[in-house]
This record gives sequence, C-alpha cells and structure tokens, in this order.
Amino acid sequence: MPIKGMTDSGPRLYRLGTLRKGAAKTANKPGKNLDHFRFDPTDGNEEAADAFNAAYPNGNDVIVYLPYRSINDNWMAFREEYTNAELVHRCDGSRLWEYDEAGRLSETNIPCPYADTDNKGCKPVGRLQVMIPALMEAGHVGTVTVNTTSINDIVNLSAALEAYAEAGALSGVPFVLSRQEQMISKPINGKRVRSAEWLIVLRPANDWVLRRQIEAANQPTLSLAAPGDNTMDIVFENDSVVEGDVILEDGRGVCSVADCGAIVSAEAVEALRAKVGRIYCKEHYKELVASAS
Repeated sequence: MPIKGMTDSGPRLYRLGTLRKGAAKTANKPGKNLDHFRFDPTDGNEEAADAFNAAYPNGNDVIVYLPYRSINDNWMAFREEYTNAELVHRCDGSRLWEYDEAGRLSETNIPCPYADTDNKGCKPVGRLQVMIPALMEAGHVGTVTVNTTSINDIVNLSAALEAYAEAGALSGVPFVLSRQEQMISKPINGKRVRSAEWLIVLRPANDWVLRRQIEAANQPTLSLAAPGDNTMDIVFENDSVVEGDVILEDGRGVCSVADCGAIVSAEAVEALRAKVGRIYCKEHYKELVASAS
C-alpha cells in the first residue's frame, strides 16, 4: 500500500540540473537574457554541466526527449510569488494551488490575493522536464528542467505540447530545444512596443518527422473484398507501398510475398515472379488469385 505524501506523488526522475535562459545573477540584479541555454547543475552534478557544454558549445539546438507520457507530468506552468527566494504562493491566476496529502499539486478554494488587481505580485513561471541523450551517453542519467518566465514561451510551449500530444508524439520522440530570436509585442512605459526577444522553441527533430512521413506513405491501405468474392477477405489497394521487397515505380506499388501471401501461397508468388519478373497488383492480381488453391 502507498504511504500518503511519500509514494503516491506521481512519476519523478533524478534531476541533473536546469537549463536557464539568463546569465548567472549578480549581487544586485538578475543576469542578462542570453541567446542560448546555460546549464546550471544541481549539487554534485558539475560533470553533467561539463558534458552539456562539450556536446553543445553554443548552448543551442539541444536534442531532448520528454521523460513522461502526459503533458502535466512533463510541463508545469503557474503564477508564483517569492520573497527572499522562498515561495509565498502558487496559483493559476484565480485560485491557489497547494500540495495535498498525497503530495500532488491540487487546486484549492483559496483565491489568489492579486486576482482582482492589475499589479500582480505573482509572476508566470513555466518548467519543462526533458532528458538529454548527450548527457546519458556521458553517464549522466536524469532529467533537466527548462525554466522560463516569459509569457510568450509559456503560451507557445503549452500550445506545442497540446498539438504533439494530440498527434501521439510526446514520449519517445526526439525534439530539438532551441532559442530563436523573434519579434514580440510587450508593454513599455504604458505602450505596446515590438522588440526582439530570444524565445524557446520545441519542435520534433527533422529526421523523426521524415521517418513518420515515410511510414505513413508506406502504410498499406486495406479494403473489403467485393461481394460474393470468396477468394480473399482483405486485399491491398493497387497503389499501396508496403514493407518488404517493395519498390515504388511509375506510381504503382510492387507486390511482395508479404502482400500476396495473405491471398495465395508464397510458392505461387515466387512462380509468377520467375515468369514475369516484377509483380504488380494492378496487372497480375487476377492471375495470382486464379492460382490460389
């Protein structure tokens, strides 16, 4: 049985450090915004920072994986208020969120003290959990937290994760985590002003997208047999391209033994291949069916 607040708080892996958008803080002010990521290791993981800097000397275009299957386990965005580096409250802009007895963040009935004011003491904060293959290859296995306080980052990352989750592309997908300069509108001295900011972009790796497109193109389309046709239950469409010894030629899918084995024997397919060379469903289907025993 679980121990409330100890063993039932959800999935969580060992954390190696944080990818930050800004330089290290000085005594008097926060560090300036950078055009790349800065790896800030947790205590004892300084070698992980060295491995990151060796793999990504420019601190950009980092290959990452999302460690968990759901958006909520990978991504958390709230408004938060801090005093002397201590969290005062966490909210969604309307009500406070606090850890319950099970150790999970849950919405409460307590209103945010700044809900009805324009000068909010709580600021937006987003945290994305990722795993970096380059660190794992160097022997450092764990998650890295990507921090942002940018409203644009939070909006864009939330929308991107929703889109990827809907497409079934979260866990097990290689992503490229980048800093990109974009023009945004923000309030300055009471006016909206457009300025360039280095935002966070999360996109699937190009080679993964290409593989998905090829797999989709190669997926055979199935159709029911014509009424009264007892020679088969399912046939491949004539222009399908499928796995096996398939070659796309003149817009037609070349039959393989894997295709027609469900209709006739492999021996019949091989006999026809020896006779005509390359077999096409469109041209040789009737002959294949006629040879079915």
